[in-house]
Amino acid sequence: MVNRNNVDRVNTQTKQIKNTFVRTWDSAFFLSLLNHPDVHTMPVSVAWDQANSKIRHDIAEATSVIEDSGPEGQAENYFGFSPDTLVIGRRTRTDLITSDDFMKAYSDKLVDQSPAYTGTLPGNFVGLNVMVSREMDRLAPGRALLLERNTVGGIGDERPLRVTPLYERRENESWRSDVVRQSAIVLDQPKAALWLTGVTTP
Repeated sequence: MVNRNNVDRVNTQTKQIKNTFVRTWDSAFFLSLLNHPDVHTMPVSVAWDQANSKIRHDIAEATSVIEDSGPEGQAENYFGFSPDTLVIGRRTRTDLITSDDFMKAYSDKLVDQSPAYTGTLPGNFVGLNVMVSREMDRLAPGRALLLERNTVGGIGDERPLRVTPLYERRENESWRSDVVRQSAIVLDQPKAALWLTGVTTP
């Protein structure tokens, strides 16, 4: 590729490798949250893809659960968590855009910001940052994740994701690039997160 000046293929493959690294660690973090026994779980009242769904009510209830979290048997010593992020899958994104309950927040003066008009979800809904993750559809179908971002945990990089420039290996007449990431997953405040279950019908 280098000899024939066809480095676009190299750049494409390097980007694919980087994306694979990112997806792998994202998946591992979601799985850690799914399997941690201290992460809250709450079923929604009605699946969000149903006509009588109560999306804002479900989010408010889930928010209260996280805000009231404290040491076992010590409700008065709450941790003070304040959830600020909602992570959903792509199917749930479609359900929200087509939900009557969700759209009620965009009546009258906000109609030009309505997802039904723009075709995209707002960056902020009922005080929450909304993030759409492809991995949610694969690893946690029918769920949504509410959490306080930068509190529940994260991925600590001992060696951050790094891609070296192409360099020549003359001994075997080849060129290579090294992609490295050495990380650890940390969940130090699992009660700052809550899984909403049943958000979509099977």
